[in-house]
Amino acid sequence: MIEQIMIVALGTVLVVAVGIDLYSSKIPNWLTLSTISFAFSGHVWGDGLSGAIFSLAGAAVGLGIFIIPYGSGGMGAGDVKLMMTVGALVGPSAALVSSLLAFLVGGVYALGMICYHWRVTTAGRKIQWPRLGTINTSGLASNEDQRFPF
Repeated sequence: MIEQIMIVALGTVLVVAVGIDLYSSKIPNWLTLSTISFAFSGHVWGDGLSGAIFSLAGAAVGLGIFIIPYGSGGMGAGDVKLMMTVGALVGPSAALVSSLLAFLVGGVYALGMICYHWRVTTAGRKIQWPRLGTINTSGLASNEDQRFPF
């Protein structure tokens, strides 16, 4: 029974988080921290001490995996807290799988944004990138001023 409740909570939290993140580019603390508390309480209620360990271990895995990209500036703190939330709901092994899927989806999203911001042009066009120098783009050019947006 507790597994079904956690799955429904997970789906609900992810939908709300994505909506808020797309709208405001932030994932609010009230959403993540209240859900972590709910997940911990639910697992304790359902499985006692082993449920508490399960939930804490999942949160630790979520934190441990996403803290490195956060530290290097690759993602925000809200993303880390959201992954901790997912880990607290689903446990350590599912948190690991969820993290890998999140990295995969994030990579596809990043490639999509690159394709959206760059236009495919004729092959052999050269772009002056401020940090990389002039390179042959093999058909890719940016929208504005032919400069990389850094």
